[in-house]
Amino acid sequence: MGELIHPVGWLDEPKPRPVTADASSGWREYNSATLDGAVLGISSRLPTHSYQLQPHDINSDFYDIDKLFCGYDHYQGWFPR
Repeated sequence: MGELIHPVGWLDEPKPRPVTADASSGWREYNSATLDGAVLGISSRLPTHSYQLQPHDINSDFYDIDKLFCGYDHYQGWFPR
């Protein structure tokens, strides 16, 4: 991630839904890295601005690109292959 993402996490535009993220909805991130690939420091993140996914939060929905993008374009899907 570059400098566009504030150290506290994803800011208020667009408004997060739900207000406080969890493993299944809201602003989430997993193993975030800098543009150079180094581990990103997340100690300044606020719970209302980012949810740090843990390995147990990741399931097959995140690994299947078709499931990941199925809601795009009013559930017409986006299949970037």
